[in-house]
Amino acid sequence: MNVTLKHLALAVAVVAGLGVTSTHAAINVDGSSSGSGILTFDTIPAVTEWSTAVLATGSGGAQVTTLAGMDTFVNTLEASTFPTILGTVTADPVNTTTTDGRWNSTALRLTTRAGTTPATCLLATLLNTSGAAINELAINFTLSGSAAASEDAGLAGYALYCSLTGAASSWQRIGVYGTLGAVNTSAVLSSAWADTATLYVLWVDDNGAGGGDGWYGIDDVSFAKAAPGANILTFGLPGNQATIAGTNIAWYVPDGTDVTALSPEYTLSYGASCDPASGSSQNFTSPVTYTVTPSEGLAKVYTVTVGFGLPLIDVAGDTTGNANLQTIVGAGNRGRLLGNFTLGWASNTGTFTVPLDTNGFLLQANTGGGNYNHHATGPISGSGSFNIMHGPHSNGFWNSIYDIDGTTANTYTGGTIIQQGLIRLNKTAGVDALPAGGTITLGSAGRTARLLWGKSHQINDLANITVLTPTVTNGATSDANLNFLDLAGFSERIEALTLGDGGTKTQVRTGLGGVLNVKTLTVNGVTMPKGAYPASSGFVTGTGYIDVDDFGPPVIATVPDAPTTPTPTDGSATSHPAYLAKLQWAVCAGATNYDVYLWLAPEAKPGTPTANVALYEYAVSPQVLSLATYKWQVVAKNAIGDTAGPEWTFSTVDRKDISGNLTLNLDAIVGAGPARLTANATSHWGSETSGANVNLNGFQFTINSGNGNAHTYNGAITGPGTLRLQGRYDASWPTDPQLGGTVANSPDSVTIESGRVVLNKTDGVDALAGAITVIPAGGNTVRIQLLKSNQINDASTITSTATSGAFHLEMGGFSETISGLTIKTGDTVDTGAGGVLTVSTLTVNGEVKLPGTYTATDGWVTGTGSVVVPGAGITYGSWAATNAGGQAADLDYNSDGVPNGVAYFMGMTGLATHSGVVAGKVTWPRDPTAVATFMVQVSDNLTGWTDLAPPDPSIDETNPNQVTYTLPTGALRKFCRLVVITP
Repeated sequence: MNVTLKHLALAVAVVAGLGVTSTHAAINVDGSSSGSGILTFDTIPAVTEWSTAVLATGSGGAQVTTLAGMDTFVNTLEASTFPTILGTVTADPVNTTTTDGRWNSTALRLTTRAGTTPATCLLATLLNTSGAAINELAINFTLSGSAAASEDAGLAGYALYCSLTGAASSWQRIGVYGTLGAVNTSAVLSSAWADTATLYVLWVDDNGAGGGDGWYGIDDVSFAKAAPGANILTFGLPGNQATIAGTNIAWYVPDGTDVTALSPEYTLSYGASCDPASGSSQNFTSPVTYTVTPSEGLAKVYTVTVGFGLPLIDVAGDTTGNANLQTIVGAGNRGRLLGNFTLGWASNTGTFTVPLDTNGFLLQANTGGGNYNHHATGPISGSGSFNIMHGPHSNGFWNSIYDIDGTTANTYTGGTIIQQGLIRLNKTAGVDALPAGGTITLGSAGRTARLLWGKSHQINDLANITVLTPTVTNGATSDANLNFLDLAGFSERIEALTLGDGGTKTQVRTGLGGVLNVKTLTVNGVTMPKGAYPASSGFVTGTGYIDVDDFGPPVIATVPDAPTTPTPTDGSATSHPAYLAKLQWAVCAGATNYDVYLWLAPEAKPGTPTANVALYEYAVSPQVLSLATYKWQVVAKNAIGDTAGPEWTFSTVDRKDISGNLTLNLDAIVGAGPARLTANATSHWGSETSGANVNLNGFQFTINSGNGNAHTYNGAITGPGTLRLQGRYDASWPTDPQLGGTVANSPDSVTIESGRVVLNKTDGVDALAGAITVIPAGGNTVRIQLLKSNQINDASTITSTATSGAFHLEMGGFSETISGLTIKTGDTVDTGAGGVLTVSTLTVNGEVKLPGTYTATDGWVTGTGSVVVPGAGITYGSWAATNAGGQAADLDYNSDGVPNGVAYFMGMTGLATHSGVVAGKVTWPRDPTAVATFMVQVSDNLTGWTDLAPPDPSIDETNPNQVTYTLPTGALRKFCRLVVITP
């Protein structure tokens, strides 16, 4: 072998092609809880494990548009028709002509897009290596994607099937999964999966309506033997299955069915038993309980409720334009949500029926601009929630009305959110338009909404209503900045009502004599006492009133009740002077206004009131003092007379003690001297500079820069505890926050969640210390930027932990020394112009890096500087003096066929051996202390050689003690050799 002194090789001849391919087995599933382990698709999987096929569905390539049609189609397939290896893409598929399944080499997942073809499939081939039969298979994966409007109802995402033989007519459906995120499911197999036998799991991506759907992808896939369960998997009769939500089963049967003698059938988790038996006759006039007992563990009780109704049609996803739910579901049917569903109405003036059994999901009616009247005649039932987004108030009027009408009550239990618009409750009097399940919330995301009565008694008596305080205004009139209930002269009874600010932006309009009966009334955070509240209360308009706890119509015949329930509580010694903005007390029955007296103890009570207020609170002015004791008294007043409350006291703490959310500049809060945390605290800055020192005192201090308008923190953050930094999420990268000053920070740990953190203390003074954890919240990017050298404590470690988002350490040409750095794919160290980062322990993408100097050629370093991992290795010269008679690296001292330099690299001091091929891979030992680099060379004919070096995906050096090369497949013959380069 002709080699130079610097380039030494160990050649291994390998027969490739079918021989290499055959070394790959199916995905092994052992009997442990981890099963196959998590398949992360860091490399393209072998065709014997994952394959793909493009399918022309139906006769003549016709589209499949229903789940039943998909079941029929899949059972014409055979696993042997899936010979195609996955293609490779660098981005998620956007081309509507994409056909076969692909491996995304950037996102590291498997993707499909059934573009111009009717369907695309991914097939996983599994092998049972557990040593025993498996009856139930747990399947977990992460679903990603970007759906399109053309998705068929009930077929969005992937339909998932399995087969023990891969033959036609052997496929059983596991489920349909269209909600992005983690999917955890299981398949109770039709018969036992024998040890050493094969099982096939099939993902089918349907092309809805032939229009080119969005793409979907799977990642972090795992297969395992399922733990014994106590679950009812299906319940009902052929063609009439019930809805299972937790341990509640809702079974709708056709109108007129005799429910006193129904014989439903069910399936259970493998090994479980159930009482009553499947197929046994039961009387469902009242709910019936079924007790499921697993082979191991505790029993579970299911409650089955039978109701009358129309056939269920499954729907999911979003609609746009003039989509009438009645046309989607079809006349004479009921809709059932398989996922969250949004009706995107724009200009449909017809009457919409929304007969959805929501099954735990969210039905949203988004009417766009809301320029037309819309109707929801119902009934809406099940365990889901209802969200209405209608037209805003603008130009002095409400654009249109959204009617909840009809003759049948809504009974969904997941709550109601009326985000925006004019909503009229117009069902038959006494029929519930809004049910008691969950909370009824008026206004969200700061928008304005109005709930209008068209008839009396439209809300369930047990319902709770919360009216939020709006922050977004539309138009110039008062209604544009109000959330309110408009009784319009009708009567209503509910369990509880909570008004946001009470009067200014939230109110109840009674109209001509309307009465709202409520057991509990809360206004601006204060629970109101039993009584009747007319227009004079400040949060009611019209000639009617709110009646709390059946008090009756408002009458003022006596002096008001005495003030009670002070805030701060009487004798309190914990009030912070910077945050004591209000004194509050309970509403006094019969009171129309209040005199408030406030004075410092032991001074005498003032002769005149400090303030007179209409509501049950006083805005403190001027601010109270630190370490002082105050007395205060409230006198309730009305036209009949006055009632004085007791004299209450409270004491304030030192301004320097802080906790909770700080909305002011910290310097203004604490004054001179160090602040001390008495609990976790968050500083919300808008555009401030602070020099206050903070003693963490064992707690967490969060600096949240809000919109990131150049925030500077020049104080010292010391003591045991955690410093948490939150900057701006977008990519504009203002300077937020900046840690400057001349005194070191010394927290135990630092957590950085978003934005760019700028380090700008005096050169050599620590801005960050301790264990520094970078967690890009919500997949965003975090940057640490140095404006001077030596800003991080030498003993600190920096760890990038999030599974999404990116972290960038920007050196800016400066120098820094830390103990440890752990980064992942997509993270970088930007050295700038000659910056040097010295780190004792460096881990990149899970690989612990050896001592050496890393530059831009390594892929994760940018700029002209370097990252240095110190540490002296064993040089070839010193090794050869002991083990090779001092010979040159290209000689063979012990005549074992392995040159000295290669033996040195592999750490072999005696007779060395050649590495062989195992499962399509060649693995060479490696001495991590050897000061040498390497490459792998490949050849088809032993004449021309091609160099391969990390980070080539075929070379794995994550284990510092070995180098592994994965041979290519498809070639008839391939040779490879290890090349070692010694200094």
